[in-house]
Amino acid sequence: MTGSSAARSNCRRGVAVLVVLLMVSVAMAVAYVSMRSQSTALLVQRNTGLRGAARQAAMTGLAAAVKSMQSAGWAGVDTTLVRSLGPGQRFEATFTTGDASLLPADADFDEYPYRVTLLVTGYAAEPTRTGSQASHTIRAVARLVPRKLADEPTGWTDITDHAFCQWDAGDSSLTVPFRVEGPVRLRAELDLSESQLKWSADARRWYFEGLDWLRRNGRPDWRPFTGPVRLDYSEQDSDTFALLRTTLGTTTEDRSSVSWFRWSAPFSSRTYRLYPGGKVYSVAMLPSNLSGANLEPDPRTNPLGIFLQSDPLSFPANVTIRGTILTVGSSIAGVDFYGANVRLRPVDLPPMLHPDAPEDVPIRLPTLVSADDILFHRGSQASIEGLVMAADDFTVDDARQSETVISIRGKMAAKDIRIARRDEWDRSSSWWQLVESFWAPTDETALFPIWLQVLGMDPEPRITIRPDEREIRYHWQKGDDPIYVPHPGDGGLRWELLSWVDNPRT
Repeated sequence: MTGSSAARSNCRRGVAVLVVLLMVSVAMAVAYVSMRSQSTALLVQRNTGLRGAARQAAMTGLAAAVKSMQSAGWAGVDTTLVRSLGPGQRFEATFTTGDASLLPADADFDEYPYRVTLLVTGYAAEPTRTGSQASHTIRAVARLVPRKLADEPTGWTDITDHAFCQWDAGDSSLTVPFRVEGPVRLRAELDLSESQLKWSADARRWYFEGLDWLRRNGRPDWRPFTGPVRLDYSEQDSDTFALLRTTLGTTTEDRSSVSWFRWSAPFSSRTYRLYPGGKVYSVAMLPSNLSGANLEPDPRTNPLGIFLQSDPLSFPANVTIRGTILTVGSSIAGVDFYGANVRLRPVDLPPMLHPDAPEDVPIRLPTLVSADDILFHRGSQASIEGLVMAADDFTVDDARQSETVISIRGKMAAKDIRIARRDEWDRSSSWWQLVESFWAPTDETALFPIWLQVLGMDPEPRITIRPDEREIRYHWQKGDDPIYVPHPGDGGLRWELLSWVDNPRT
C-alpha cells in the first residue's frame, strides 16, 4: 500500500469515529432531554397535586370556620382557628369584624359591624420532600342573621306597650294643654290640672266636654288623652273616672296587678358587644359643651351610637344626635333642655329573622336615658324620636304656650311626671269665677275651649307625645349582655355567607 492510500484509509477511519461519537452524543442528549422532560412533567404533576390539595384544605377550612361561628363554643373575632387535616395538610382561619368592600358612601354601610371577614389559608406538603409546600387562600364574608335578643327585665313590656308610662309609683300632675296619643299607664293618683289651675270643677268639666265635642265633630282633637288610660283603680277618685270616661270619651282599664319594671343601669362597664364573640366597642363620652353638636354613630367604632355623660347633661340650642344618650351616676345625673332646635333620633338595629318574629320590625334602644331627672326649661324646643326614660322625674316647666314646644314621637317613661301650667292659663280664682258666671247660663258648653282661645288661652297642645309611625321593638340592654344572642333552637349564632374569593390579591 502506498503512502497516499494509507493516509486516505486513516482519514476515513477518523471520520467514522467522529460520526459514531456524534451519534452517541445526540443519542445521549435526546435521552437526557427525554428524562428531563419526564422529570419536569412528574414535578409539575406533583406540584399541581399539592396546589389542589392546598385548595381542598382551604375549602375544608372555610366550612369548618363557618361551622365554628355557628357553635356555642366559637372563640369570636380576632382569633385564629388552626386544624390539621392529615399528613402534610392543614388550614388556618382568622375572623375579623367588618367587610373591607363596604365604604362609608355605601347604602348598606350600617351592616359593617354585623359582618365578619374570614381569611382561610390551606396548606399541603409532601412529608418526604424538604421545602415542598403549596398554599391556597380564600377570603369570605359572613353576615349575622339575628334570631333572638338578650332577655329583658321583668316589667319591660309595661313600658313598651304604652306611649306614656309611669314605671314606678311616684307623682303625676298633668296640666292642660298637652296631648298624649295612644295607651297611657299611670301608677299613682292622676292629678289632671286640678292643683295647677284655679278653675272650678264646672269650668274643668266644660273645657274637657268642649274638647271632646270638637273631636266628635271633625275639629282638631286636642284632648289630653286619646286612651286607653290604664291605672291602678285603687289610687283614683270618682271625679277622675268621670273626667276620663264621660267627659273626654276615653276608656280606662285597671292595671293594679301588672308587674313593675326594675331599673338597672345599661352599659354598666361602658363597653358593649353586638353578639357573643363580637368586637368590644366603647361608648363615646359626650363633650361638656354640646352647642351646635351633630353626632352620629360610627359603624366601625361605635355602631349603636352610645353617647354617655357622667355629669349633669344640658342641651343648649342647635343640637342633633342620632343614637342612645345616657347619663350615669346618682342624683346629679339629670338632663336639662334649654335651647331651641334640639333633635334626637334613635338608631335602627337589624330586625329578628325567624318564623315567630314580626316581619321587618326594627330594633331600637332608648333614645334618651337619664339616671335622674329630665327637665324641659322655659324656652326649650325639642323634637325627639324613640323611647325617652327617666329614673326619677319627667318635668315640663311653666312657660308661655309658644315658648316651650316638645314633640316626642315614640314613648316616654318616668317615675314622677309633671307638666306645669302655661303662663296664659295662670289666672286668679276671681277671674275664673267671672268666666263661670258669664258662661253658666248658656247652652254652648261645647264651645268653651274656643271662647278661652279668644281670651288668649290657646287649647292647641304644644307638648305632644305620639306613637311611632310604624311598629318598633324596643330593647333594654341589661348590664353587659350582648344585644343579640343565640336562639334556643340553634345552639349558636346563625350566619349567612355573602361572598368568597379564591386567592384574593389583597
